[in-house]
Amino acid sequence: MEEMHLLDKKRAVGLLGVVMLAAGAFSPVFGIPGGSVTTFFESGKFDGLALVCLSILSAIFLFARNYRALLFTGIGAIAIIVNMLAYFQAQIKGFSIAYATAERLPLTGRTGLELQWGWTVLLIGAILLVACPLMRESPVSDPPAVTLVTRKTGGLNDV
Repeated sequence: MEEMHLLDKKRAVGLLGVVMLAAGAFSPVFGIPGGSVTTFFESGKFDGLALVCLSILSAIFLFARNYRALLFTGIGAIAIIVNMLAYFQAQIKGFSIAYATAERLPLTGRTGLELQWGWTVLLIGAILLVACPLMRESPVSDPPAVTLVTRKTGGLNDV
């Protein structure tokens, strides 16, 4: 009889991906001079809400054990993240040129705008969602049980 484990390795990887994707949507992804940061939700675009919806949908698929669907939600999340990364890179470059022109400074590319650590959380979460359906199912190993071995005695030749 097959034993049901509450959490196998495949589900653990998927759950970690869901949590990282949802947390990454609220993590700082873009730094603005003066110390303020922007998250996907604060960027004013649909992308932050889409990432949270994808993480909720992924959690539903994960607990329904529909691992194949996680491949599509993970690829969708990667597409949104790469699209926003390209958009932010273009914004940084455009801001650098406008800032240097307005201040009559040489164009060095250093204006204080920078990408923050939230990108890493988002990308790792999305990659884990893609990796989850590609893994083999195997239960998390339980600690070895201690077995006592007893010997039955009762013969005349036992010493």
